Amino acid sequence: MIKRICAPAGIALFLVLSIMGGNETAKGSEKTESDIQEVVENMTVDEKVGQMLMPDFRNWQKQGEVKATGFIEMNSEVASIIKKYHLGGVILFAENVVDTEQTVRLTDGLQMASQDLPLFITIDQEGGIVTRLQTGTNLPGNMALGAARKESYAYQSGEIIGKELSSLGINVNFGPSVDVNNNPGNPVIGVRSFSSDPELVSKLGIQTIKGLQNQNMIATTKHFPGHGDTAVDSHYGLPLFLMIKNACAPSSWFLSKGPSMLELI
Repeated sequence: MIKRICAPAGIALFLVLSIMGGNETAKGSEKTESDIQEVVENMTVDEKVGQMLMPDFRNWQKQGEVKATGFIEMNSEVASIIKKYHLGGVILFAENVVDTEQTVRLTDGLQMASQDLPLFITIDQEGGIVTRLQTGTNLPGNMALGAARKESYAYQSGEIIGKELSSLGINVNFGPSVDVNNNPGNPVIGVRSFSSDPELVSKLGIQTIKGLQNQNMIATTKHFPGHGDTAVDSHYGLPLFLMIKNACAPSSWFLSKGPSMLELI
């Protein structure tokens, strides 16, 4: 199973408020750490737990309907769930993002349902074979960028992805993948990796992060402690490996460069 983690509640809240603040943040109106701490201290236990939950509403069957269909339009039932459980975020999939106007209306509706705190609205938009948006720019995956060996291309890729996601009201991208492709029998990473060379993965990964962040997008490095040297898809089983060295670009190095989230296997 893949798990996503982020900074503690106070820092996570600061990140969301900064992202949602847009240009206002640059003008010095951002929340201070003490402001965030005060908000967290005034939360109930239920609210704190809710802030750590990030479900998907990939398909939805409204009361009275005969079957579930893609959740592409906000409704009162989902709004009540967000409000009741104080959800911290929602993850979108291809079923949710059919076209530009529809996606903007959906993300706006999701945010409107969370009146106390803005949501993390997230998606896996890596480029290549992991592309959720059904409209927009179809970018090459990481292995193509790795073959080019140009850091500027990785930066441009992150910037384009970040710009398109931000324009749709999405503030977190679960990418880039910084797994090192060192197991030819790997069923899930493969072309999602920049390279079998950890140094190249690090260089291109950090440029992708910078491109995303330049568009006010929260970037997520994945999959710690390393999904590159596994033979099992963690969506369906539990990967086991004897050593994690070079299975993922060095996490300490990446964290020192400023990605806001880290995704675990």
